[in-house]
Amino acid sequence: MRFDATDYENLTEGQQFSPVEFSVTESMKESFQSCFHVDDRQLADAGLPKDEDGFVNPVLVANFTAMKAALIWPTGVLHAREQMRCHEPVACGEPLRIEMRLKQKFVKNGRKFAVLAIEVHKAASGSVALEVERTLVWPQ
Repeated sequence: MRFDATDYENLTEGQQFSPVEFSVTESMKESFQSCFHVDDRQLADAGLPKDEDGFVNPVLVANFTAMKAALIWPTGVLHAREQMRCHEPVACGEPLRIEMRLKQKFVKNGRKFAVLAIEVHKAASGSVALEVERTLVWPQ
């Protein structure tokens, strides 16, 4: 465990973490697109714009960069589950504000779980573009 890592016992349900300003750069988008291909029909079926329209795939918007800036993880944290709700498309380079709180923490089968509720807001309008519920497993 890193010296400055967040201790599971110090996390409290409802705890708010410092907001993080963030935007997806063109190089991040290009790197993502070189690794993952999403068929335009799948995006259309989900009501999302095509990547080529200048918008960013929601999976990239919900990446771990902002979360790691707000919360120092100990070595060995695992990503167990994630749910996303997309409300508005995000353009490449668009300023975003990420707000995060600890929704729940629990122990199951001897493992420590933390459920984070993450909202991605468009900085200009304040509207919610994306909601993420991410479950992490803390190391023993």
